[in-house]
Amino acid sequence: MHSGSSASKAFIPSIQCNIIDKQPGNKAEANLTVESLGDYLGTTFTTTWPIRWTTTYNGSAEMAWEDVQYLNWNKQYQGWKPVPTGMVFIAPDSFRKSDSVMIDTSDDLKFPPGDKFCVKIVPHSPDVNDPTAPEYCNTKTGSGAAQFIKLE
Repeated sequence: MHSGSSASKAFIPSIQCNIIDKQPGNKAEANLTVESLGDYLGTTFTTTWPIRWTTTYNGSAEMAWEDVQYLNWNKQYQGWKPVPTGMVFIAPDSFRKSDSVMIDTSDDLKFPPGDKFCVKIVPHSPDVNDPTAPEYCNTKTGSGAAQFIKLE
């Protein structure tokens, strides 16, 4: 050590660091519910299946939407399928409104007569965690037996 020099000391001020807890994307702040799902026919349906429901939303996302899906109960292994033109877009901000869709079941390959079908409305919004997707089922009128043309 050199006897003639002195060590200089300096104070280093503490650094202020603001830490903000990360939130899970503001989800679960709003509610999005689908109620009163049904066809209101009271009986079986034939070539068209009118579906109605009421949606309530209390959030403020830029967009909320619903997918309309169907399932052939007799062939559940095929899974839920989207109804063509069955996506309903909803304006932002809180609301309560009724919606409907007419499902064309005239294609007997997709919708065989005599089979039971279910429909569900799957609501989506960026500010809602896992909203419920209610289901409703009914049977298409007619015989489930295959139809043939007799050739002679």
